[in-house]
Amino acid sequence: MKLFDTQNRSLSKELAISLILLIILFEGALLAYLYNRQSKFLLEELNKKADEFSVNLSEVLVVPIWDYDDEQIAKIGVGFLQNDIIDEIQILDPDGKTLYQTREKQPAANRIQRSVEIPYKGQIIGRAKLFFSLDAYQSELVWLRNTVLLILGGSLFVIFITTGILLRVFMRKPLDVLYRGIDRVTKGDYSYLFEEIQYRELSGIARRFSEMASEIQVRENSLQALNRELQQEIKERKVAEQALQESKKRFQEVTENMKEVFWFYDLTKRKVIYVSPAYEKIWGRSIKNLYQRYHEWYESILPDDLNYAKETFAKILKSEAGLQREYRIVRPDGAIRWISDRGVPIFNDAGRVIRIVGIAEDITDRKAAEKALQDSQKKIARSKKMESLGLLAGGVAHDLNNVLSGIVSYPEIILLELPQNSELRKPIKIMQSSGQRAAAIVQDLLTVARGVATTKDPLNLNDLIEDYLHSPEFSKLEQYHPTVMIRTDLDNDLFNIGGSHVHLRKVIMNLVSNASEAIDGSGNVTISTKSRYLDRPLKGYDDLSIGEYAVLSVSDDGTGISSEDLERIFEPFYTKKVMGRSGTGLGLAVVWNVVQDHKGYIDVTSDGKGTTFDLYFPITRAKIPQQDALLSIEDYMGDGESILVVDDVESQREISCKMLDTLGYKAKAVASGEDAVEYLKDNNVDLILLDMIMDPGINGRETYERVIKIHPHQNAIIVSGFAETDEVKETQKLGAGQFIKKPLTLEKIGLAIKDELKSSPKQKHF
Repeated sequence: MKLFDTQNRSLSKELAISLILLIILFEGALLAYLYNRQSKFLLEELNKKADEFSVNLSEVLVVPIWDYDDEQIAKIGVGFLQNDIIDEIQILDPDGKTLYQTREKQPAANRIQRSVEIPYKGQIIGRAKLFFSLDAYQSELVWLRNTVLLILGGSLFVIFITTGILLRVFMRKPLDVLYRGIDRVTKGDYSYLFEEIQYRELSGIARRFSEMASEIQVRENSLQALNRELQQEIKERKVAEQALQESKKRFQEVTENMKEVFWFYDLTKRKVIYVSPAYEKIWGRSIKNLYQRYHEWYESILPDDLNYAKETFAKILKSEAGLQREYRIVRPDGAIRWISDRGVPIFNDAGRVIRIVGIAEDITDRKAAEKALQDSQKKIARSKKMESLGLLAGGVAHDLNNVLSGIVSYPEIILLELPQNSELRKPIKIMQSSGQRAAAIVQDLLTVARGVATTKDPLNLNDLIEDYLHSPEFSKLEQYHPTVMIRTDLDNDLFNIGGSHVHLRKVIMNLVSNASEAIDGSGNVTISTKSRYLDRPLKGYDDLSIGEYAVLSVSDDGTGISSEDLERIFEPFYTKKVMGRSGTGLGLAVVWNVVQDHKGYIDVTSDGKGTTFDLYFPITRAKIPQQDALLSIEDYMGDGESILVVDDVESQREISCKMLDTLGYKAKAVASGEDAVEYLKDNNVDLILLDMIMDPGINGRETYERVIKIHPHQNAIIVSGFAETDEVKETQKLGAGQFIKKPLTLEKIGLAIKDELKSSPKQKHF
């Protein structure tokens, strides 16, 4: 059926149908919109409840699942199931194993599901599934649909009856005229003039509709022009939006792949408006929380650096160029990281700061490398300083040993020749004792010079301590410090070490002496030992590696050592004591060098309550050899063997020859290595007593190198007032025997010659 039938025209019918259809469309659309909106609202409410129940369930399940409380889990599941919309609950562990599942209700035909993870302390400890019934939702939709249909049906009935009656009574012909005019206008004939209509109201409508048609024509022309402009503007805007999207994409790619943290702070809003993802990696904190609470940044800073960070942030507001600062943060896991932060202010047209843009980066590794470099440089500088001082000390020791040879060696020879009741024996012994004490100081200098010629034998630190505590040196120390109590705490199961008895005993004596002198008045010095295995490196005065150690500790309850002095205590001649009365300034230098020579480590701790020296020595599994019985001079006397003394110092040649004659050898002396080579071209000797350092001329190594070209198996003993050097070791590799230090004693030189001749016997030369 046509809407407007021109052949069977019925104004009331046609207008009634038109109005009814319009009203149906409008009211139907309105009711459909209300129905759709209400159904969405009901569904959103159901989803909200589902999300709320899911979150609540995940929160209340954290503790029971973490504690494996199955009973509590079941109670929680039953409690949640009491809600009408919950149809079923499943609670699973992280591996997907079902911890609890409800089946008390008949599953609904239609339902929705929620799956929620249960986190605890940064890890997922379980998962819960909830099934929500849609029955109640669908029941409400059915009621709503029926209500809408009822309203729509009732409205249609009333409108149909009312409209039909009114139109039929009052508006049949006018409406027909009006319809024709509207039809013409709707077809685009905006110049159409409506026919005369008797009714004033409809006539006004027709006149107004005619005016409106004219206006529509004008506006249509205008709209067409505007539409063309709008189409161009839309086209341009799409291009701009596409460029903006590409720019945003590039910005996102840059910021998300930056290792540094890129950030914006809005001063007007007083909040962070953007921070790049690297923030979560470096800070270990949530970007979302930082957006909500800017003070979380302050809370992450180490308390010692907080004021500095706040002050520098305030300075950025006053500096057009911005500022760079470094501070430390504490991550939630307790790790401390160094941050380098650069901030630049952004000004508005009025010159006021509105934003701050910055870049922050993690410089922890760089800081660690810088500190390691500084520590390394300090160690290198200290090592060079010790090396240079050691060279100086070694040179002085060499010259002093030559001088002391007469004071130490000659009295020994004279005492052999003097009668027992001679009045000269006492002053000569005093002279000899003084020389020996001076030689001990020289020995300290040689120790400082490093490379000391020491034999490393198995020994026990406990034995050395006991030996020192029963020595004349300790008795003298007790006389000087009667108010100081010396205590011991020795490990009976202490491991042995490989070392020099003489030098390690000197270390103990120096440490105990220093500890006693550090006490003002009465106090305690404790000597302790223990075996220790280190499974990780330690940081002390030196770096301590993993391994097994015998530890010697000497501690006092004195005034302690200042941090300035602690850096220099091991330097030669550095002392706070009165020089010449309390010490030479070599005590701790000797300790440091002996420990280094023994491949050990030193750790020093000091405060106002005292000082502790911990010395770590690598252990050995070797057993301590049996002590040899005391020897008499007859045990190391010679039998007329020929010995060539090679020394550049005349007094040393005389002393050595005199001692060799006393021991029963035939001695011949020359003043240089060159003279020795010339002499041996035409002569044979059983042994060469070879000085190592001779100036001018060739040294001992080169001398021996030339000699063995003449006599390939020539016996030799190396003698020097200096420490054992690489030259000494090279000479021994060529075939030379023992190395002995000046000043010489009859026993020292006698035993060395005996051992050398015994190990490589030769035919005697006369």
